[in-house]
Amino acid sequence: MEKLLKAADVTQLHYGGGVSADEYDWQTNTDISGCPNASTSEFSAPCAYNPALPFSEFSANARALGAQSFVTVKYGSGTPALAAAWVAQATSTAGQGVADWEIGNESYGCWENNNELADAPEDYQGYEANVSSTCPMDQPAGVDAGMEIMADSYAANAEQFMVAMKAADPSAQLGVPWAFSGAVGGAGVQDNSEWNDTVLGDDAQNISFVDAHFYPFAFGGDTGAGRNPTAQTVIQSVENIPTDFATIRATLNKYDPTAQVIVGETGVSYRATNVPCTPTGALFAAGGALEWLAAGAQSVDWWPLDTDANLGTKCAFGPARAPR
Repeated sequence: MEKLLKAADVTQLHYGGGVSADEYDWQTNTDISGCPNASTSEFSAPCAYNPALPFSEFSANARALGAQSFVTVKYGSGTPALAAAWVAQATSTAGQGVADWEIGNESYGCWENNNELADAPEDYQGYEANVSSTCPMDQPAGVDAGMEIMADSYAANAEQFMVAMKAADPSAQLGVPWAFSGAVGGAGVQDNSEWNDTVLGDDAQNISFVDAHFYPFAFGGDTGAGRNPTAQTVIQSVENIPTDFATIRATLNKYDPTAQVIVGETGVSYRATNVPCTPTGALFAAGGALEWLAAGAQSVDWWPLDTDANLGTKCAFGPARAPR
């Protein structure tokens, strides 16, 4: 794998992606994503487990490639002090340097652990970690009011993370999640402008980049099956990227002109599909990365290289003849 990644000129690896980023304690290398409540008390519970790739080993793999590290710190069940301690260790430990730090993963979504909602300044009552029905976005008040609560809570609490992390390393490059509109079918967020305007408007002084997760579709299985898009439609979707980048850039120019754009996750769909095992997936991966970089993105991280259903030597979805 190292030889192939070098041949592909991969120069950045992302650590702590996906929802587990908000449920992972780097100090103990413990993940609570399989626990009932994903609360901080469960890090010592039997349901917690130790991932096979601790940060030290990840860093060694990245350095072996000559690649930088992009890390998403735990926001939803973490603390500013814990994040700052990670920055301090990475800065002072040979071989563990981090180029870019993001505060939480997709914190605009009810699928993320977000314990800060129950704390100041929002003090949102009734929220339970990993119970989406208790999320503000799913309440009778509606999406607009819910997103305002989500954005206000994140902007206030993320600022505390940023101040602590900057104290640990004044040169740390810090980023926040970017929310796409529904025009990006597999990554759209209702009332996304409320999120982007609030977070960037309140925290711009500490923000070096936004992390955009680009999934143009939300289908599972085979291209062309049922109502799924055709292979041609999937490939052509990369032509929308310059417009999507221009939208991000326009908002950044308003609030934070020096901030960069990192595409921290991209794939055809966030759901399990055979596409990464086909020529269609290869063309999308290459075309998407080139389009984002040509438009002005700082970096592009493919996520996932395969899917949870395609971790073996053969695709679990789609025709058996699909190329590996």
